[in-house]
Amino acid sequence: MQIRQAQLPDAPGIAALLQGIGWFKAYENRTPEQNAEAVRALLAGAEAAPERSLLLDAATEAARQRGCSRIWLVNNRERPSYARGFYPQQGWTEQAEMARFVLPLNT
Repeated sequence: MQIRQAQLPDAPGIAALLQGIGWFKAYENRTPEQNAEAVRALLAGAEAAPERSLLLDAATEAARQRGCSRIWLVNNRERPSYARGFYPQQGWTEQAEMARFVLPLNT
């Protein structure tokens, strides 16, 4: 599977996703076009400052607003972002003391 970076034309779909999952209050009470415009602004900002992740910032802020004590993400060690050390550069630490197990159900 190849994952590409989000682009400005993706904004309506991303906005619909963010509104649909219900994790971001900012997307709950606005029109789809208002949400798409907000996502376009985030994508434009990400293009201007690629060393930062506005999505991570938004997810972290949402977790703080909900009183969470930690936030967790999964990054494949074979991905370029892992090799570049992207997440440690954002202040994240790899949780060495835990193991994540997966049981494939389709084999």
